[in-house]
Amino acid sequence: MNKKCIMCGKEFFKLYYCSLKRWDKRKFCSVVCSNKFGTNILSNVWKKIDIKEEDDCWNWMGYLTCREYGSWMISNKSYLAHRLVYENIYGSIPTGLFVCHRCDNPSCCNPNHLFLGTNSDNVADKVFKGRQSFKLSKEDIFEIIFMYSSGNYSQKELGKMFGVSQSAICKRMKKHDNNT
Repeated sequence: MNKKCIMCGKEFFKLYYCSLKRWDKRKFCSVVCSNKFGTNILSNVWKKIDIKEEDDCWNWMGYLTCREYGSWMISNKSYLAHRLVYENIYGSIPTGLFVCHRCDNPSCCNPNHLFLGTNSDNVADKVFKGRQSFKLSKEDIFEIIFMYSSGNYSQKELGKMFGVSQSAICKRMKKHDNNT
């Protein structure tokens, strides 16, 4: 299924995860074209970014995902804030590429800290920088679930206690919720 962008005329196609209902409503090939058309989406996105010095992280001040990425809703669809910023500054993101962070701060939206890479590039960067987390033992997982459900510990505190990231705790809790 293909369509033509009403802004730039570029042909774009339905992605496998896009519902038919959403596909029927889609008019633009990218957020950049949507913004150029006058929807004024990105001006609101920039208002949610704590812009500091050029080399500093510009943290997202809106909703954060459990992996601490900034998230913004457009027409009932969630977009990652750093990807919106990248598209606004540098143009469309080619299919199959990720927007990676040089600073390893997922809530950062500073365009100077963002770069494109493949999944392999992203994994290699993670390993090189020592962000590859080890697996938790079954005993650790049981204890994390027990401690978190007590309400006395945040995911971030548990991550520090067990030597993993907050997002690793979040993923573990989601798996537990789906299995119960």
